[in-house]
Amino acid sequence: MALTIVQTHPIFGVGPGNYIEAVKHYDTEWLQLLPVHNVVLWIATETGLLGLSCYLMIVISGLKRFWRAFSERRDLAGRLAMAGFIALVANLLDGLTEPLFRNRACSHCFGS
Repeated sequence: MALTIVQTHPIFGVGPGNYIEAVKHYDTEWLQLLPVHNVVLWIATETGLLGLSCYLMIVISGLKRFWRAFSERRDLAGRLAMAGFIALVANLLDGLTEPLFRNRACSHCFGS
């Protein structure tokens, strides 16, 4: 479903916070209204390829800075940079399967 929406609205997406509304519009199989379970697809759907590229540039920049800091320093700052690098990688890996850490539970999403 998310790929269909991205193909229809590739540049700017459907707007931040509008994924569920877009699913209602594009759902031809009567699927349950749940958020997409992949942060990259979710961001691409809501903000388009423009927003996705900005998100990926921020993440890659953060990873590079953390890597550089902990490879150059062996003191507390280097260890904190390593912790930040690991946390960012863990966040990315978790976001590939379950992005709900950033979404508040809403009654219209889960039918409660």
